[in-house]
Amino acid sequence: MKAVMRRFWDMLSDGRPRVIRRLIMSWIWTILFVTCVGVVLILMNNLSEKSKLTRDTDTVDTVTAVEADSRLCPLVPPNLKGRLKIEKAASTWRELETRYDNVKEGGVYSPNECQSRHKVAIIIPYRDREHHLRVFLNHYHPLLQRQQIQYAIYVIDLAPGSMFNRAMLLNIGFTEASRIDDYGCYIFHDVDFMAEDDRNIYTCSDTEPRHMGVSLDIHKYKLLYPQYFGGTSAMTKEQFMLVNGFSNKFFGWGGEDDDMYYRIKQNKMSISRIESSIARYTMLSHKPDMEMNKDRWSMVKEVKKRWRVDGLNSLQYKVLSINKYKLYTHIKVQINQKEIMKVSATCIAVHVILNTDSTTKYKPTSGPNGHILFT
Repeated sequence: MKAVMRRFWDMLSDGRPRVIRRLIMSWIWTILFVTCVGVVLILMNNLSEKSKLTRDTDTVDTVTAVEADSRLCPLVPPNLKGRLKIEKAASTWRELETRYDNVKEGGVYSPNECQSRHKVAIIIPYRDREHHLRVFLNHYHPLLQRQQIQYAIYVIDLAPGSMFNRAMLLNIGFTEASRIDDYGCYIFHDVDFMAEDDRNIYTCSDTEPRHMGVSLDIHKYKLLYPQYFGGTSAMTKEQFMLVNGFSNKFFGWGGEDDDMYYRIKQNKMSISRIESSIARYTMLSHKPDMEMNKDRWSMVKEVKKRWRVDGLNSLQYKVLSINKYKLYTHIKVQINQKEIMKVSATCIAVHVILNTDSTTKYKPTSGPNGHILFT
């Protein structure tokens, strides 16, 4: 650079006054200085724009996250009523569909005012209880909506040809609902159980299965016995699959909820219950329509050797129809009772042969109202 400037100076010196030469050099240095300053300012401006863009992007991300969180429904729903009056009279189908016109086809609902924190499938085992079903829908649609839950109601209807099998219908409901949508929580619910308090929130615990039907009017609002898990219960998909669902062997009345209790214990989980003053239910009256399962004692005491091979992984059934009505999804199914019992017996025999240490039996004792206690 110095050599270039020296050569340029010599060219200016050729026959020109000294003052003129200095003036020209001054202009040249001024032009170089201005050019350098301009380049520096342009570079600084570019860096500033990039920094601003980064800050704006971070701000947008932060605002988006805050807005998404602000759209979540509150942890405690604001419109709960507490203790409820149970309306046992059944409205007509037309009245119900008009009353709950905000429910989408298939009994699907999601709150508009916020983003629900819970996506729940309500599974109802069913046969010939239309009056109870209409009472149920009239009671639970508004209750679940006040709880700001995203939910769908599935009615699993057993076709004639076999004895009623509540537990197997619940397994089928879990399986079919999971094929239709992805739920984080499954409520297994008898059609004649009416919650008396909407503070009994219809959600699952991430850590342990929930027994919701803690206190029932016909039991004087007391827990029937410590191992009781009947009526209404809530489990996540992971919890339900861990215990292999319910047993498929319990045809007739009784035993399947006790069997589930011990499946949960076998997998080292506890059962959560809220206080009985809130987890209150009214049971709708009906004539006895199921035979007592006479083998339930012997079946429950074998749960330790049976639960791994009798449940979701041995489920056999045929779907006759799936109809998405306005207020619920109706799934009509057929099961072969003889085939189910034969498959279950074969699986258990194989399991016992392969696992000789799994034949430990629980000691049965008599519980209230014919229920079974095993210790």
